[in-house]
Amino acid sequence: MSLFSDSMSFSNTAFGEIAGETVEIVAGGDAASFEAISVEDAEMSQIANPGGRLDDVTTFLTALKTAVESAGLKEGTVLRIRGRLARINKINDDGDNTLFLTCGPAGIRL
Repeated sequence: MSLFSDSMSFSNTAFGEIAGETVEIVAGGDAASFEAISVEDAEMSQIANPGGRLDDVTTFLTALKTAVESAGLKEGTVLRIRGRLARINKINDDGDNTLFLTCGPAGIRL
């Protein structure tokens, strides 16, 4: 790795220890969670649909690769972020020790 990537990796880990935020993983009733380094401001709204409502959540998370891997996160995983459900739509790797998770609506509640 480069000096830049090594330095970013060190600072990401340090920042996560100070300002990390716990995010719950919603799966089969098991209580599981992981620490996100950062949670971008979550845009949240509700949309009424025939037969239910859609909690429209859009946010971005940054988490250590080790946290994502040990939690078994993948595209499609449903998370509870600040009390709202969201689904991981995409996981990006920027080359340091973190992954960038793009999250959107989890689905329709009946």
